[in-house]
Amino acid sequence: MQNLKISQRLALIVAAAALVMLTLAGITWQSLNHLAELQDAGVVKSAAAGQIKHDSNLGAQAYRVVADTYINRDFESAQKKWAEINAEIDTALEVANKAAQTDTQKNEIQKARTAIQEIRKLYADQFLSITKKDGSRDELAPVDDAIDKQIDKFDVAMNAVAAQLQEQADAADAAFDENPPNRLAPLCCWPSLPGASYLC
Repeated sequence: MQNLKISQRLALIVAAAALVMLTLAGITWQSLNHLAELQDAGVVKSAAAGQIKHDSNLGAQAYRVVADTYINRDFESAQKKWAEINAEIDTALEVANKAAQTDTQKNEIQKARTAIQEIRKLYADQFLSITKKDGSRDELAPVDDAIDKQIDKFDVAMNAVAAQLQEQADAADAAFDENPPNRLAPLCCWPSLPGASYLC
């Protein structure tokens, strides 16, 4: 650079600084974009985990309808409540299925779906018919026990998905916390350093 005029040197310094600035700006943008994705993923997965955990109680709510069917013998009301709770369960399973990303999570959702299908079958094919003909408690007990076991399977499967999604959310949050946006701020100051050193 000894043979260059001062104006030419300054032009080269400015060009070099601009190149460095553009490079660092690109790196910063990519890093911030990645961090934003991590933060969004953490929020979305955590919300889904909370909803699915809440919906795991729908099995127990379905059992209340089953119990009320036997206790109250109001079959018209029971049919209405049964349709309502099953609509809620279908919605919950659809939400969980959309949130599930791994094969393990999807398998758990299938377990929950299978459990609900079995509950519906037991209620419609056996529980109702025994109750309507005033069957004894002893006659009803095996069916009631079978329904209860399927409800446990539904609860376990839904909670497993919720726990896995929460783990993923926590991992995304941890990755975000390791590289917070404010750590990238000093990059904006670096481009001024080459120019200053050359001018000296």
